[in-house]
Amino acid sequence: MLLNLEGRPDTPTIGSVMTWRDQALLSLLVHLVAVLLVVFVPRLAFVQAAEERRAERLREMAEQAELQAQLQAELLQQAQRDDQTFVFIQPRVELEPPESPPPDAVLSDRDRVAQSPVRTLDPENRL
Repeated sequence: MLLNLEGRPDTPTIGSVMTWRDQALLSLLVHLVAVLLVVFVPRLAFVQAAEERRAERLREMAEQAELQAQLQAELLQQAQRDDQTFVFIQPRVELEPPESPPPDAVLSDRDRVAQSPVRTLDPENRL
């Protein structure tokens, strides 16, 4: 609602071109055509042929994907087989030195047992 504060008249309005009955009838007709298209278009021959071609392409793509997955699995197994290396760890073996130690060498050098010339009075180490 416009207030006539300055002596100006109200804004003129234009009536609707279609009545509410015409609008309802047109809406009903458009919805009916849409439903008929949804029902009858998939039954047309060229639509069915296109659907069959699409299904064939999907089957081919699925087969290619399966072959690709098998190839990748084989390559992975081959890589794992190639990456395996044999590592031999020999147990610790006591080896004799190439030269025997001199006769005046410390006993621990000869038989690897350290000995003291004097027996200790207190064998416990309190440190």
